[in-house]
Amino acid sequence: MISSYGDQDRCPLTAPTRERPDQAILIQPSDGEKELSKNPALKVQVTDPNNDTMNVSFYDVSDNFLIGIDANVSNSGVASVIWSGLSYHTSYGWYVVVNDSKYLTRSENWSFTTKSRPSSGEHYSPPPSPIEEKVTSKEEVEDLFNISLEYNFSAYDMDGDGIVDAFTDPNGVLNSERLTNISGNVSFLISVNGSLDKLFIWDVEADAISKVTHEVVVITGTVMDVQNNSIIVTVNINKSNWVYIELTDQYTDIFNLTVETSDGKVIFSDMIWREHGKIYVLDDPDTEYQFAYYYTILTPPLRRLTAYTQHINFF
Repeated sequence: MISSYGDQDRCPLTAPTRERPDQAILIQPSDGEKELSKNPALKVQVTDPNNDTMNVSFYDVSDNFLIGIDANVSNSGVASVIWSGLSYHTSYGWYVVVNDSKYLTRSENWSFTTKSRPSSGEHYSPPPSPIEEKVTSKEEVEDLFNISLEYNFSAYDMDGDGIVDAFTDPNGVLNSERLTNISGNVSFLISVNGSLDKLFIWDVEADAISKVTHEVVVITGTVMDVQNNSIIVTVNINKSNWVYIELTDQYTDIFNLTVETSDGKVIFSDMIWREHGKIYVLDDPDTEYQFAYYYTILTPPLRRLTAYTQHINFF
C-alpha cells in the first residue's frame, strides 16, 4: 500500500524489470532458399534475457494461419515444426512469434520456394535408394481397407538432409495427409483416395501400420481460468485405437494452444495442426482431452498520482 498527499508526489515503486524475448534467429531453411521439398522443416533459435522457457508459434505470412507450435523451448534452444502438404514450385513466406508468457516478440519474414513438380513420366518414380515399405505393410493396408495395391508405396529423403520427408504411391490410391514424428520415428498419416474415413499411420522406420479413426468432436465444457490467463476447453472421445480429432478452433490463432489428455499427458506440437478455423490432433487411445488456450495481458504503465488519490493497492 502506498500513500500520497499532493500532486507533486509520484509513486516510488517501479515495475520489476522484464525484457521481451529476443528476435528468433533463422536456422533453416535459409531465407530465399529454392528447391525445397513439399514438407520442409522450419527451425529457429530463440533466446530470452530472463532465461524463461518459451512457446514458439510458426505462421504463414500470406494469411497468418498457424503452421504449428513448439512449446516449452528452453533459453538458447531450437524450435522447429514441419510445414507439410505444400505445393510444387511455389514460394512461401513465414515468421515466428516467441512467447515467454509475459511478452511476445515477432520475427522478421522469411521465404523459400519448393521444387518443381516431376514430369509425368517420372511422377511416381522414387529417387535413388528410397526407403520402401515391406510387403507385409502393403498387404496389411489391402486387408484393412479392402483395396488392391499393385505396387509398393515408398518414402524417401527429398532434400538430402538425412530425414525422410516425402511419400509417393505409384498406384495413385494413397495420399499423405500429414507428416509427423511418433516416438522418434518419421511417420505419415495416410488416407485412401483422400477419404478421412479411411486413415492409417505408417511408421516408416518400424514399417508399422496403425489404423486411425477420424472423429469430429464437440466441446463438452469450457472454463475461464483468469488467474492463469487461460481458457480450458474439454472434449470427450470414446475410442480404442489411434484417432485423428477435428474440432472448431474457437479462438483461431489469437491464443497459444496446449492439448492434454485426461491423465495429464501433453500432446506434442507436431501432432497438432491449426488451420482454416479447425484444430486437428493425432493421438493414440485415450478418452478425454483438454484444449488450453493461453493469452497474455500486458501490464498497464504506472500513472502519475493526483491530489485526489489517497491510496493505491497492488495485488
